[in-house]
Amino acid sequence: MLQQRIINMAIAFDVNQSGLAEATNLSQSTISRILSKKTKFPSYSTLLKINAYLTSLNSGSKPPTNTEPSSVIQTVIDLRNTNQSELSHLTGIPQPTISKILSGQSARPRYETMSRLMTI
Repeated sequence: MLQQRIINMAIAFDVNQSGLAEATNLSQSTISRILSKKTKFPSYSTLLKINAYLTSLNSGSKPPTNTEPSSVIQTVIDLRNTNQSELSHLTGIPQPTISKILSGQSARPRYETMSRLMTI
């Protein structure tokens, strides 16, 4: 699902694997493994770099430079012009979990939690 989203956005913005690798500062082989689904669980930071770049193309804004989970969630809230409650509804992440991440109480959320943000 995530790989297909990346492929769809890359096609929509006419970005090839080497362009995506250059823009995200990742190797082309890393991009290739993710898109071919040879890497089933890419690291959170890798997914964040790809998503931030493609989202910036979609929104016309600069990708976020801070990759802390609280910053990522705040960026999603800001870009979607939403709040914690609505973000909870959109992602299935419980609102108290979102609040704990935003406040720094949960500085290392689970991969599954953060990956849900990549799909909205």
